[in-house]
Amino acid sequence: MKKYFALLLAVMLVFSCALPTISADDVQNDTEITESTASEPQVLADPSSEPIPLNSCAHENKEFVEAQEPTCTDTGNVAYYHCPDCDSNLDENGNVLETVELPTAPHVPTGEMYNADYTPCGGGYKDAHYYCDNCSQATDANGNTVEYFLAETNKHTLGEEKQEASYTPCGGGYKTDYYFCVYCNSIIDSDGNILDWFPAETNKHTPGEEKHIASYTPCGGGYKTDYYFCVYCNSIIDSDGNILDWFPAETDKHTPGEEKYEATYIPCQGGYKEDYYSCIYCFQTVNADGNILDWFPAETNKHTPGEEKYEANYKPCQGGYKEDNYSCIYCHQCINVNGDIIPWYPAETDKHTPGNDKHEANYKPCVGGYKEDYYSCVYCNWFTNANGDAVSWCPAETDKHTPGELIQEANFISCKDGYKENGYSCVYCNLLVNAEGDYLEQCLADDNAKHTPGELIQEADFISCKGGYKENGYSCVYCNLLVNAEGDYLEQCLADDNAKHIPGSTKYPSNYTACGGGYKEDHYYCTACGSPNPIDAEGNEIEWVYPISETHTPGKTQYPAYATSCANSYGIKTDTGYYYLCIYCDAPVTETGERVLFGAFESTADHVPGTTKHPANYVPCRGGYKEDWYQCMECGIAYLDEKGQPLEWFEPITDKHTPGKIKHLANYTICGGGYKEDYYHCTDCGAVVNSDGYTLDFFSAKTNIHTPGIETFPANYNTCNGGYKNDYHKCIYCGQAVGADGEYVPWYGGPDMYHIKGTVLHLADYTLCGGGSLVDYYECILCGGKLRQYRTEK
Repeated sequence: MKKYFALLLAVMLVFSCALPTISADDVQNDTEITESTASEPQVLADPSSEPIPLNSCAHENKEFVEAQEPTCTDTGNVAYYHCPDCDSNLDENGNVLETVELPTAPHVPTGEMYNADYTPCGGGYKDAHYYCDNCSQATDANGNTVEYFLAETNKHTLGEEKQEASYTPCGGGYKTDYYFCVYCNSIIDSDGNILDWFPAETNKHTPGEEKHIASYTPCGGGYKTDYYFCVYCNSIIDSDGNILDWFPAETDKHTPGEEKYEATYIPCQGGYKEDYYSCIYCFQTVNADGNILDWFPAETNKHTPGEEKYEANYKPCQGGYKEDNYSCIYCHQCINVNGDIIPWYPAETDKHTPGNDKHEANYKPCVGGYKEDYYSCVYCNWFTNANGDAVSWCPAETDKHTPGELIQEANFISCKDGYKENGYSCVYCNLLVNAEGDYLEQCLADDNAKHTPGELIQEADFISCKGGYKENGYSCVYCNLLVNAEGDYLEQCLADDNAKHIPGSTKYPSNYTACGGGYKEDHYYCTACGSPNPIDAEGNEIEWVYPISETHTPGKTQYPAYATSCANSYGIKTDTGYYYLCIYCDAPVTETGERVLFGAFESTADHVPGTTKHPANYVPCRGGYKEDWYQCMECGIAYLDEKGQPLEWFEPITDKHTPGKIKHLANYTICGGGYKEDYYHCTDCGAVVNSDGYTLDFFSAKTNIHTPGIETFPANYNTCNGGYKNDYHKCIYCGQAVGADGEYVPWYGGPDMYHIKGTVLHLADYTLCGGGSLVDYYECILCGGKLRQYRTEK
């Protein structure tokens, strides 16, 4: 039908001059030559536009083109028909359209505005601008395109900082010093020209001097060989300069160390909820199976207050806490009673509040001190001036002293220590100085100095089993040291090894028992050396034999166990309250023969106040009891109120003391130590203080060589009480027992406290009110000590 219609139309156009005029309506209403257009789209170009005269084409092959909305980059079009035969665009009525194009839409600016970024060397936008949401074109706020300006020059502008050339053979870089352009950050030379970056010349690196040990661990990975850092680029390399591979871990299991750490979790701080270890390779926190443990955060920001309450301690010049506070029992944070952390407030002012007591300036050129009168702040005890400003302690200006009164004449002797110059007391600090003001030290005796023998004071008394002096001893006329006739120091000789003793006439019978031990043979004591060790008839020492049985044989006498009512007591404690003595060894035993020991035990009984009332003794600088107190009549230890309840001891609240009226002179000596300045005793607590009431330091001795006095004290040693084994002197400075050479003389205790039993047996004399011995005893012939009947051991 379409082909027929097209042919008919062509013929009609050819013969139009001979045919009658046919209107468009007639053609369209001719049902024989026209198809229905009910299926064609209804939205077409505006038919009201001025129609174009019909051309000769029947538009049988026209195609519908949908409308296209314009964008900011592309034009759009209206809906229309396009005839491919005549290349015409038609509206819905078949009228030819002059144009179907719609103009482009405006740009849609983004919400973010960008500042002008034009630079002479890089170009840019000279105005603030936006970017289109659709095409990213730079626009103004109304969507109009903004012009981009090209660079005016290829020269850049140097920044102030010059960067050093960075080229390395293995890393490349810039071969000359360079700058950054202040506008575009390009890397340029000093003339503003862009620099070339030079690539590396080689893939080999240069190892540094320090070799690092291979770090690989199974659980942490690492480097499996020793490695170096490249001196140029810090790459990790081997000794040949090749980059090393880092090997990842082989396993996620760790190796726990030996030390176990207890779980640390607390509700207010977090932590580890189970015991943990540290991996021996990578130090990760792991459990016993080698698995990494989770650290758990705190469950709450509330803390748990401890029982002790601390009072608010804020001071205007020192800061502190403005409310009463507690310490968290878990993490020790400072908190309030509700468990909330409280702030520490800093000081409001650097001004202090001077107290009433003024201390005079005490600066001395050789000691230092305070150069102005000062006070103690009533809040923090800091030293301040009258205006409340902190005053500083000024150090000494010089180490030179000012000699005053002569107090020590030169007394040095080559074999005896002493002073080689006259000594004066410094007029400021009382230190002993020479005439030039330098500290004067006591000089030690010359090494290997010869002594001058004087009076014979020690005859040769050497015994092979005892020791002693093998030559006569004389007292040096200068230093009182014991010397021989040639002036050499005379030493006491020890007994000869394996020397035989000389048995006395008294024979002591063997006293061994199976439950108490003892000596299994008759024995004697040496008459030459007085040794407490028993010997046999040939002079050989014999051994004490230990018991072989723990079963004892109780005697018939019953003794009460000792106890007190209210304090830890030392005595014998048994279930029955009584004990017996073994008939063989005198050991305290139960009625079944089991050994009981002396020991301490605790009683919970109440204290019993004594009748003497002691006045309250609290003083601010020492502490004490703030109410009258009594001493327990039973234990003598507890300090009680009148009802028998223990009293609280209050700590001191200040380090400031009250000096007494009596001034004690400085007493420092090089061998005994002492106080280097005059001192007082606090009237409240007896502490040693200076005139300002502050505790003085006790200076230790500088030497252990003493200065012996003239008087000689005889040796007083015995085997059961101890004592000095040699004659001795007392140091003229410190009173210490010393030899003639000034060396410390030791005090010897009795060897194992063995005694020599007398011959008289004394009966037990114990009474409840007077005490005494519970068993028959002998007295030591040396010291009078009480000895059990079958033993010579105290």
